[in-house]
Amino acid sequence: MSRYEGKKIFMDNYNIDLLKQNKSFDNDLHKYYLMCEEFVLRQLMNGPTHNNLNLLDHIHVDGKDLFQQNGHFYFAGSDHDLCYVGLQKFKAKIPPQLIKYRNMTDKDEEKFRTNLET
Repeated sequence: MSRYEGKKIFMDNYNIDLLKQNKSFDNDLHKYYLMCEEFVLRQLMNGPTHNNLNLLDHIHVDGKDLFQQNGHFYFAGSDHDLCYVGLQKFKAKIPPQLIKYRNMTDKDEEKFRTNLET
């Protein structure tokens, strides 16, 4: 996966609370941080996403600048918030090209018609 050239988005309920202040070593949290480091991922969600004031629902991306908005909100009686991200619109950048054209103001009508018919 680290060799994949495209943009990466990881979304899941990892059940790893990023707001929890852990004094002891947590193997799952350690693996989580190693995954984020391996894929150069940044967490978009901030603040609790669960009704126990935990940050359990994660959205990770490898390019934070591509997302113009993100957040979470209470949804349909679930104990987890609904998380969302908004991707920026990009206009395709077309490289400049030299355009060739003919000046038709001094054309010979007869030659022009003959040329079209052949």
